[in-house]
Amino acid sequence: AHKLSLIQRAGLTVPEGVTYLPIDFEKSSVSEVLSQSNFDPNQATLICWNGVSYYLTKSAVKALFLDLAEYCGDKVEIVFDYADGKFFQTKPVTWRQKIFEGSLRFGREPLLTGFYLQELEQLIQHCGFELVKNVPGKEQDALFSPQERGILFSNWNTHFAHIRGIDANTQRQVATLSK
Repeated sequence: AHKLSLIQRAGLTVPEGVTYLPIDFEKSSVSEVLSQSNFDPNQATLICWNGVSYYLTKSAVKALFLDLAEYCGDKVEIVFDYADGKFFQTKPVTWRQKIFEGSLRFGREPLLTGFYLQELEQLIQHCGFELVKNVPGKEQDALFSPQERGILFSNWNTHFAHIRGIDANTQRQVATLSK
């Protein structure tokens, strides 16, 4: 509701076909919320899930991935950002760490979760996904021109990830190979 009010105050219009669904990722299942809408899990779907994982527990992130893999299978891809695991291992010292922490704490929500790349790869594989691409903070500026970025700048403490659901047969083969 808050995001929709900001859109309205800015004089923007929501494109046709966009549906906003409220969810508490710590308490609700994504599939339950999606099933209450006209969402079709059999259609190819790209989920842009940015600015969320930082504030959730690792168990909530895992539950979301497991739920979407089961609900949508190989029809779903997710693009999301996440904090680098090492950010949580040290007190912010560098100016980049302080800016990162300050910008994320601006909303007064505690930062809870970050991942090391190997840890994330294991998690998504366990949940039925494959990593398509991981872009560390230091490489993010190359993704967008200065005009597209506007006032935003990359942060070395964050990563962008793109994951893709794998079908059940491929998942079983991967599980067998990893044993």
